[in-house]
Amino acid sequence: MIERICNKCIQTSEAEVWNNNLCPRCGYDNPLNNGNVLPDVSSIEEKPSNWTYFFAFTLFSFISSILTIVAILIGTVMFSDDLIGIWIGSFVELFTLLLVSYIVYIKVFKTLNMRTVWTWIFGLGFFRVVGWSNDLAMMREMGLDTAGLFPTWVVVWFGFLYVFKYIIQNYTDRAWPVTNLTPNPVTQSETTQQKVDKWNR
Repeated sequence: MIERICNKCIQTSEAEVWNNNLCPRCGYDNPLNNGNVLPDVSSIEEKPSNWTYFFAFTLFSFISSILTIVAILIGTVMFSDDLIGIWIGSFVELFTLLLVSYIVYIKVFKTLNMRTVWTWIFGLGFFRVVGWSNDLAMMREMGLDTAGLFPTWVVVWFGFLYVFKYIIQNYTDRAWPVTNLTPNPVTQSETTQQKVDKWNR
């Protein structure tokens, strides 16, 4: 019995059940492989560790926070008003988050799974939201009017999450993975297959 192994899911199947080069288990379109010779599994690239995701998120958070603080300071100096500076920084933060996320996750950490990246940002972003209560309390102690700041920060943060996901899905080569990773290899469209291929980048 001749078997072939899929380069993606690393599962073996009888060669006769393969539809051309489509894996019958996951639908991945394997490149031609010298007939039915099994590839060297040891050469397959390992997935990034959780520490890599954590370091990338830490770098993303640190740089974006620094840029936002700079925007607040510039606004405060220009208008000689702390509250105006904070409002300017609040709106500028959306652009700093998008810029830094693009640099960190698209240009630097190119092998990360983008759905996992988004999950990390969404999950650890909860601590960011919790920290806002301390920021608001400190501002009130300074005698600043904080009305409207919290909902603005919420809109900016979730707006960033939505736009970041949209950009990844539509304007980069790091296509968002499809939900169903075990499609029918016979009816699977080329576009869907391309998204599946990029899932493990």
